[in-house]
Amino acid sequence: MTGRSSQYSTIHALHASLAMCEHSLSVHSSFNINVKSIINVSQVIAKGMVDRKKGGSIVNISSQASKARHN
Repeated sequence: MTGRSSQYSTIHALHASLAMCEHSLSVHSSFNINVKSIINVSQVIAKGMVDRKKGGSIVNISSQASKARHN
């Protein structure tokens, strides 16, 4: 072992983020829907615009609903 981990004894079990798993999945799901989907679609559209050698605009429209509390 190197670095700081050599200061400690052997790790027998590691359950990182087990307690926050449900919340973490919810955050990741919301991020994937609200952010990553826009980025991915914009990239596909932009590539098509470049391939066709035509200019254009990509307009992303959002809703205030994304600020609402997610249960």
